[in-house]
Amino acid sequence: MYGEDRIRRDAAGASFALFRPVKTVSVSNDAGDDIVPFAIAEVSSKPYCVIFPLRFSRSARLYREQNPEIPVIILEGRYPENENPSGFALGANTLEYFIYKTDIESDFYRAAAAANAIDKGKSGKIVVFYDKDMPQARDAFLRGLYEQGNLLETMFLVSFSQYSESGELSCVIMAGSGHEFFERRTGTPVFMFSWLSPNYLPNDVVLVINDSPWVQVKQAVKLLSAGERTGLIKSKFQYLDRRAFGRGLLP
Repeated sequence: MYGEDRIRRDAAGASFALFRPVKTVSVSNDAGDDIVPFAIAEVSSKPYCVIFPLRFSRSARLYREQNPEIPVIILEGRYPENENPSGFALGANTLEYFIYKTDIESDFYRAAAAANAIDKGKSGKIVVFYDKDMPQARDAFLRGLYEQGNLLETMFLVSFSQYSESGELSCVIMAGSGHEFFERRTGTPVFMFSWLSPNYLPNDVVLVINDSPWVQVKQAVKLLSAGERTGLIKSKFQYLDRRAFGRGLLP
């Protein structure tokens, strides 16, 4: 569903940008935590670093214990503070790892700039479906609108059940919920926080905001090379219909 061709392109692009080969490791969903270190060793016996999404933190800890000389990067994504979906602590000494998180504030600030560009002065309304555990997202989005000078009426909702049609919408932003909106077939432009390949998204999606590990590789390795133990990584904004925004107005 994520698009194997896109993953290969992202890996190739990261390889060119970093001047070193970037290799992906695939394991079955039911593979044990101890299988992942073996799979990594099959791909590379002495990598520059190894990158794990947070859900693989058990495997990251095992790999770190077996290969203490190789830097291990953990990508936290958009998970709330101190929440680990694997349910397994990395250990008391988190300084053993390089831990980077998606820059939620930057992503929503830039999404506000895109919303302003697509509104083009019509002063329509915006609906933002977001996760209640991301309060900084709301503040960053409103700050982005304010600094663009276009104070569009914005409704922040944590579920589709809160939505009610009222007036013309400039765009809808989906960041964690609200997918039922596609059933309305309104033709309203949608910005979607998603790892999915654009080939599999509805036609109404005009902007994809992607914070998948494949697009975060370049920034993560650069942070590691700079000696930054923690840091924030901006998502990739992929415009599927640039005509919808207007020339020169894209953030």
